Amino acid sequence: MSGPEQAVLKAVWELLQTKYKHGHWDRVSSPAKLYKGRPVKPKNLGMADIVGCLHGQYVAIECKTEDRHSGNPDTRKRQAEWGADVVKADGLYRIARSAQDVDDLLKELE
Repeated sequence: MSGPEQAVLKAVWELLQTKYKHGHWDRVSSPAKLYKGRPVKPKNLGMADIVGCLHGQYVAIECKTEDRHSGNPDTRKRQAEWGADVVKADGLYRIARSAQDVDDLLKELE
């Protein structure tokens, strides 16, 4: 995750830990892993940056910058597929470019 995206993630996480602390939230990371000196692909490729539950509703949040063309195209494709799977399962999936995007989404659940 790049510096600007990290700033969005930090702002969203702070919102969730203050205004929506009555929900359950987890940050997801996919650090590079090595096994016997070789890279191993994590199972959660494409998974949202933050997942959680608010009032019984599963919520997945992917943090992005305003630059819609940044990042690896393969990663963007996996994220879109993962998000579509969440929606098919009646979960909420949003791409957040700011904490306000997340606040607007979660206000609907309050």
